[in-house]
Amino acid sequence: MAIRRRTFLTAIAGSALAAAALPAWAAQPARYASAFRNAEGYGLAILNALGRIERFVPLPGRGHGSAVSPDGRRLVHFARRPGSFAIVLDTAGRRPARRFEPPSSRRFNGHGFFSKDGGLLYATENDFEAERGVLGVYDAKNDFGRLGEISTGGVGPHEAILLQSGRVAAVANGGIATHPDYPRMKLNLPEMRPSIALIDLGSGEILARAEAPAEWHQVSLRHLAEDGHGTIWVGGQYEGSVTDKVPLIFVYSQETGLKPLLNPKIPYRSMNQYVGSVAANRSGREIALTSPRGGVWLIFDSRSFAMRSVRRVPDVSGAAALGDGFLVTDGNGVVWSDTALAVGDADISWDNHLIGFAVDDL
Repeated sequence: MAIRRRTFLTAIAGSALAAAALPAWAAQPARYASAFRNAEGYGLAILNALGRIERFVPLPGRGHGSAVSPDGRRLVHFARRPGSFAIVLDTAGRRPARRFEPPSSRRFNGHGFFSKDGGLLYATENDFEAERGVLGVYDAKNDFGRLGEISTGGVGPHEAILLQSGRVAAVANGGIATHPDYPRMKLNLPEMRPSIALIDLGSGEILARAEAPAEWHQVSLRHLAEDGHGTIWVGGQYEGSVTDKVPLIFVYSQETGLKPLLNPKIPYRSMNQYVGSVAANRSGREIALTSPRGGVWLIFDSRSFAMRSVRRVPDVSGAAALGDGFLVTDGNGVVWSDTALAVGDADISWDNHLIGFAVDDL
């Protein structure tokens, strides 16, 4: 792990003070968005806090993750990796949805985020010919024209998040090389080097980079959430044997670097080598992780790293803050509010991710 200490400390100063620094949508989410599939195809739905669908738009293919502007007025939804479309949605429904695409030499990798002022959109992308990851930079004030890109310092970036400082991004480089000519084929499993990178968005400088330990180099680091103490929680998916016992949850901080959670109570064997979503609650004191392949929903205390609960929900998928708890979806059309069933629709299969956002002034 290489760290430029002085630059790093300056960039993240104050980022771990309290949940007050969290994005507005995390403080009081009132609407949620998730991709889904039904008999008619793929779509993106807007839900209320009770889990009821208020509106939806069709998607040209399977969707994955969303980015919401700081004011909650725009949502950009990305295609599943490797993807060639992003959909811009006016969350108030006053304007029709529209589409933009990456350059032909790039593919979207399913996730992105807005800058603190909402003027820029950053998208994880694959430079497939060079086998490197980039953050594509798009002008959110001018029809999402592409302005350039920033190296992520690794291969196969998946989720990227804006940290509480508003100036630094954390990127999960999954380590898996892909090419659009072989859309779902993983081309470099023996040589994988997954990593977490912290990037200064002003300069493009990689402030810190931490690789997974060599013994777990096939745990593709993919999904992220920052807790109220500034620790980054990482969910992975294992590309080795289904019978291997490996950690799927890691935590990253400047003090400790990248460390796996090795608590023997964590039901890794039940998780079928896969973590699908990671989310912090409003206070940042709890973290939810879901495993759709294992049907396992975990909640952790973010300060002690202790596991607070294990819940068995078949095909559990997206997770997002709901006050001091969580709203969670599953592939069977059910939206859960913590331990209670919120609402179910057997005609819908919710996809991997759920995002909350405020609706003030809409």
